[in-house]
Amino acid sequence: MIYAFGTAFFATLIAIPTGYALARWKSIWMKILFWCCVVLLFLPFQVTMLPQYILLDFAGLLDTRWAILLPGMVSPLPILILWMGNRRVPWEYEDAFLLESSSLFSYFRFVLLPDLGGVAAAAFAITFLLNWNLVDAALIFLKDRALWPLSLVLLEQEGRTRQYYVMLDMLPVLVGMVVLYVLMKKKIRSKCVFG
Repeated sequence: MIYAFGTAFFATLIAIPTGYALARWKSIWMKILFWCCVVLLFLPFQVTMLPQYILLDFAGLLDTRWAILLPGMVSPLPILILWMGNRRVPWEYEDAFLLESSSLFSYFRFVLLPDLGGVAAAAFAITFLLNWNLVDAALIFLKDRALWPLSLVLLEQEGRTRQYYVMLDMLPVLVGMVVLYVLMKKKIRSKCVFG
């Protein structure tokens, strides 16, 4: 739960200004960043696993919670979702607000964030669900079993106990995903209309 919620929260927090920058600022660096996000989105975890492992080992973060949280925080999927959401917001909102106030932070707080609420909720929900059943990264980056997420602990129990106990233990995993969907369903449906 800590991994899924922490990764989703910080990934969405990072993706909001990054998506804004990709949508609003027209430069060669923004195009390069955009295409890096697109390419990284299509790369499977197995391709990026070795560079992540080497980087985490160099930083001394292997076998810590940060080994799971940090790579997930810079996930390209919420960045691209919020890029699409920021493209939907008209330029005129920003121009009109900045005529009255010179603070871009105030524009984010009073105009952009309320308008992107559903898109940010969708990015949060998708990132949360992608990290909820985390197995590969936790198995490789975490040696201490006390740090393993619930999905990996349940996977380890599969051969030791009867199958129906394992299925019963997996019920909290399913309930967590259903609760997240029910809580965010209305907000996601009301704001996520691109076109």
